[in-house]
Amino acid sequence: MSSATHVSPPGGSASQLVVSIGGVVGHFQLGAAPAAFHRQLMERYGPYTVPAADWVGRAFSLAVTFSPPAHVGPRVHVIADHPLRVQESESGIRITRWDFSAHIQAPTANALRAPRAWQGTVTCEMNPFAFDSLLRVLWAVFLPRSGGGLFHSCAFRVGETGVIFPGVSGVGKSTLARKVPEPERILTDELVAVSRGELGHWRITGTPFWGDFKRGGGSIRSWPLGAIAFLEQADDLSVRPVPPSEAAWRLLACFLCFQTDADTAARNLAIAIDLCDDVQSVVARTAKETPLAALEAELSRYLPKAKHSDHPPTAREMISEFRWQLQQTGQYAYKPRGTSMKPWLRPGDSLFVQRVDEAQLSAGDVVLYWTPGQTPHDDHLTCHRMVGRRSAVRTSPDAQPRMRYFMKGDARSTIERFENGRESEILGRVTAVSRDDRAVPMPGRLGSLARLLGSLVATPLLRVTGR
Repeated sequence: MSSATHVSPPGGSASQLVVSIGGVVGHFQLGAAPAAFHRQLMERYGPYTVPAADWVGRAFSLAVTFSPPAHVGPRVHVIADHPLRVQESESGIRITRWDFSAHIQAPTANALRAPRAWQGTVTCEMNPFAFDSLLRVLWAVFLPRSGGGLFHSCAFRVGETGVIFPGVSGVGKSTLARKVPEPERILTDELVAVSRGELGHWRITGTPFWGDFKRGGGSIRSWPLGAIAFLEQADDLSVRPVPPSEAAWRLLACFLCFQTDADTAARNLAIAIDLCDDVQSVVARTAKETPLAALEAELSRYLPKAKHSDHPPTAREMISEFRWQLQQTGQYAYKPRGTSMKPWLRPGDSLFVQRVDEAQLSAGDVVLYWTPGQTPHDDHLTCHRMVGRRSAVRTSPDAQPRMRYFMKGDARSTIERFENGRESEILGRVTAVSRDDRAVPMPGRLGSLARLLGSLVATPLLRVTGR
């Protein structure tokens, strides 16, 4: 597919953004702004988004109001008078800076339900740099609450294991990231999210926070953390192990934190100590000209031989990774499970899925879509035939127009319906089926419609036209 083809940004409607970084999910109800600005945000954070269904569990939910950017003239005085401040109390969190402010209330709980998401309001300049800075602060606040953190670090994969390279500005993080020829291996060149997996293993995730405001990374997929390699500049390559106490001291200097209270300092210290106790730490002294292969060869001596089954990714992570691969190549293979598309789909079949603009879809097309669950393990992919679509009812006069889609499995009598980007997200259209070692192209539109009509014989018309 041509790169010039317009495809709707992933992750929600033009007014909602659900972002997942390091397993921490944040929901943003975006206020009124030009459509081009909303698209810019969606395109930048799209790889880290989840369909914006109301039932998706999230750490916080914020209503964002955008204000006009300040004039250039008085900005120096505004910055000096309004530096970044993060104040946390039992009742909530207050974040203020010259270009944004947030008031976030602590969640409440009752006897029947777990604590709800933090709720709040945000005022932010209509400036992508301001919004990006706000997100950095939010995840720097909420990731440590789940036992992780954001670290100034380059990060990439060596095989199936992740390595982080913490260091202060100028130590060579971006230079090292540029040496990795495979973009799918690079997670970040500036800020990496570190968190504990469900089995207690440390994992790393890429972030949208890259140096020079570049766009990097491709999905919310996490990887087992195999080593911490503190970067230092030198004339020759050398890698030496360091004890956990020294590693924790070094790591604290790279821990992104905007709070200054004693409780936060104690929590971050405990996270750094636990992390360095569990993960091998080394100092990697390299030169700008050091080949990547030479560095990886030295590091391999310290990387654990972890089994993939010991570090299972969630369904949400795998679907996000599939979405990114599909967007990178335009077409990708998928092997479905289940019997909802019998007899058209047979056991053992593989599907070739093509990235497609939703406006190009027609009744009869077989469509692959992502439906999120309340937890990352509850997400699933569905491959069903499109029955039809129609404009969804707008929640307000200013709301962006959305389409409601109607889908059906050939072997089922019920109709599924969703708003694309809300309850589910359309990933692509099936173009061919791989069966018995040969690819079978999808038949023409008439053949698709004939099968569609045949599958609807037992379906009440009400199921198609109404709720």
